[in-house]
Amino acid sequence: MSVTDQMGAAFMIPPPLFQYKARTGFSGLPARAFLLFLVLAAGVSLLPQEASAQNRNTYCRDNFACGNISGATVPALRAATGSKSVTISGNNINWGFYGFKVCTKTATPTGDAASYHSSGCTNSQQGLGAGTSFTRSFSVTQAMINNGGVVLLLHGRNDSLIYFAQWLPLLSPAIVLDRSAALPVTEGQVGTYRVKLNLEPTGGVRVRATRSGSVIGVRLPGATNWSTSVDRDFTSGNWNTWQTVEVYVWHDGNAVDGTASISHTTVNANTVAEYDSATGPTLTVNMLDDDGVIQVNRGTSTLALTEGRGNTYHVRLPVLPAGDVVVRVSSSDSGAVSVDKENEGTPGEYQDLTFTSINGTTYQGITLSAVEDGDVNDESVTITHSVRDDDSSNEFDDAPDIEFTATVTDNDTVSIRTGAVTGTITEAGGQGTFTVRLGSEPAGDVTIGVSSGDTGEGTVSPSTLTFTAQNWATTQTVTVTGRNDNLDDGDQNYDITLDPSSTGTPSDSAYHALSSETVSVTT
Repeated sequence: MSVTDQMGAAFMIPPPLFQYKARTGFSGLPARAFLLFLVLAAGVSLLPQEASAQNRNTYCRDNFACGNISGATVPALRAATGSKSVTISGNNINWGFYGFKVCTKTATPTGDAASYHSSGCTNSQQGLGAGTSFTRSFSVTQAMINNGGVVLLLHGRNDSLIYFAQWLPLLSPAIVLDRSAALPVTEGQVGTYRVKLNLEPTGGVRVRATRSGSVIGVRLPGATNWSTSVDRDFTSGNWNTWQTVEVYVWHDGNAVDGTASISHTTVNANTVAEYDSATGPTLTVNMLDDDGVIQVNRGTSTLALTEGRGNTYHVRLPVLPAGDVVVRVSSSDSGAVSVDKENEGTPGEYQDLTFTSINGTTYQGITLSAVEDGDVNDESVTITHSVRDDDSSNEFDDAPDIEFTATVTDNDTVSIRTGAVTGTITEAGGQGTFTVRLGSEPAGDVTIGVSSGDTGEGTVSPSTLTFTAQNWATTQTVTVTGRNDNLDDGDQNYDITLDPSSTGTPSDSAYHALSSETVSVTT
């Protein structure tokens, strides 16, 4: 079904599929299928309404198949009096056997013709003929508005035989939320909901969400601070697009759940006239107490670490306990990420933090360190915070574990690392040296060929360097010895080449495929 407004914009609605079958009063007509369209135009502002049980009401007689109409979004007329028109159209349909009415009787269509064909309906336009579309005019009255909408009927020549009935709401401008149930938010956490309009405005509309009380705050996504209220702006272009509001519940220091609310109104100074003083539902916020829950000041988002470096965060209890509470902070892989108390320097698989009836709400620091290794792989570990029940006051026995993921970006690479050249290389036999090591632990032995780019100026020793999984990080020294070429040619620059692919059968394919490194020297 396609609903078109006066500007020509179409709103697509899943169409019901009707299948006509020959029956008494329609003898001689072959069975056929056709598609029914309800098009409202000529001064009617037609816009999709939020789907609900009330506005989906559609009736199809047994000899019609409705398709997926129960999941459709029904179009809506603006609740304003005046002349409107309804156009019914279809493909290759002989409308001579059908009549069309607009009724104000009920919001719940049924198959009982008597409930429609009495008062409250326009005169039926019958015997429409063999065209493809026909228009029925009617006036929206205050009674229709009070009733909340109209019913569209398609019937046979006999008024008592109804084939199709659909409820069409008449709506007043309003603010819509994406939830009717209360929003649950745990203390110290963020909840979200969304807001939009139910009808397209003729201009801008500013919706304000305002909290009640002082234990919750609201803000827009991406904002830093929490406020008592936030504004969302809508236009004719985005009125039907959900916009998000974030809600935060502060810690209150007691162990009792509570409720707060958020109201929704328009800001008239920034709002087009038809939405002035429009309101939306008041959202209830169920504030779930987290006393008895370990508090981690960085939350549970992923923590990114770089190999060889660390990061410190803090842990505490939400309230002072009756007795000691021991929180164990552990790493699922201490070979990748170790756990240490802040400033203690004793990293390991886990650390225990003891909170007392005096310091229970004071933060204690934990330092996570990404452990250096020889491989080139990134890693991921789970950091867990759990209460040691046997060593802790009973009120925290049921505290859930708090976990987050720590990722490690490796700093090792398949590479040859060289140090600076020291010493002076001279034609009189003066020597210079530099060091060589690998950038990561190899899978097998790596042999690097060492050669001089100008043996008339300088020679190298040794001619090969061998690195293993045990000594890859230990530097080895290359010596360059100058030679007298018996030429008065001044200082000469040349390269010493380190080639991992020059010797033997590779036992580490990654290093064997590595390009040569060069070190520039002068004799």
